[in-house]
Amino acid sequence: MVEVTIDSGEVYKFFRQMPKKVQKRIVRGMIRKAAKPIVKEAKSRVHSVSGNLKRSIGYVEQKPKNGVYQGKVLPRAGEINGRVYKGYHAHLVEYGHSVVVGGKKHRGGKVVGFVPPKPFLRPAFDNKKEEAIKVAINYMKERLTKELFK
Repeated sequence: MVEVTIDSGEVYKFFRQMPKKVQKRIVRGMIRKAAKPIVKEAKSRVHSVSGNLKRSIGYVEQKPKNGVYQGKVLPRAGEINGRVYKGYHAHLVEYGHSVVVGGKKHRGGKVVGFVPPKPFLRPAFDNKKEEAIKVAINYMKERLTKELFK
């Protein structure tokens, strides 16, 4: 294996000289790879009775805005690419919630308790962000090296 060390200014110049299609593929792959450790950690931290919340945690790619690609690690809900996810209640687990009897709180329901928060996303991010950055950097180096020696 050949290892190439390039400073960030050179990387940026080299990267910008590549065809847009290749740039897009590299950036999307880098974001996807960087999300994996955070997804794994969030799944290991989630408190889910039915397993629906754990199965719903994943990576979702956002459409580029102003040329900036984004990926999000989050609990998915609804049908996505033909699969049905049931992570609708993730915010209630992450932040806690009131227990209301007799309708909604603002419509006369009575608050009878509070379920404390059991955060899983924020701690997963905080715990794995350095690893995600390292994974992204290594992926970028590997892909740029491949492109350089084509």
